[in-house]
Amino acid sequence: MRRGAWRIAFAFLFASMTGTTGLRAAVAEDLRVTLVKALGLVGAQRSHLEGTAMEKRDAALRDCFAAKATDERLAADLAARVRPALPNDESVRPILRFLDTAAGKKLAAGVARGNRFPTSALLGPSRFTRATLVAHVPMLRGELTAAEEAEIREFVASDAGKPLERILKNSSGLEQFAFTLNLRSVYATECGIDLNPPRK
Repeated sequence: MRRGAWRIAFAFLFASMTGTTGLRAAVAEDLRVTLVKALGLVGAQRSHLEGTAMEKRDAALRDCFAAKATDERLAADLAARVRPALPNDESVRPILRFLDTAAGKKLAAGVARGNRFPTSALLGPSRFTRATLVAHVPMLRGELTAAEEAEIREFVASDAGKPLERILKNSSGLEQFAFTLNLRSVYATECGIDLNPPRK
């Protein structure tokens, strides 16, 4: 190996060991992807997108979503979305550890359920047990023990858990709607689809 190549290889190895290359950022990105998948946000985001292309005239847009909105692409887009709240891997790890607890697993299940059904339907009167909001997530009454609910509320109020509370809050309502419309526009542009064609 030439001397220049040795220098490049050594520099890369040293930088990797000291965390001064993009390697550290890649690890953090992987953790953010792990997080959005653990919360069921990838499938939820696909459902949100599909909900914007329900008309007969939206056939091309549905084909576009099928091609562009892969699990990998959506996970990457969602990971980028949570980056401001989780700037590095150290900020992600406490949340992943919490989601691995009994209370955390129930919270994640509630997030997935809340993304399948409107919150109003879960909270409104029905023949089923009504739900209550815990950290912006509809949880069925009796689903959590008192200790588990207290554990969730304590975690999202802590410095380590506040980013999770922010993510959960932004995964519904106007914030979610705006993010979905932005993704819709980005994917449509990549597919060469004009979302505002001139009227004939």
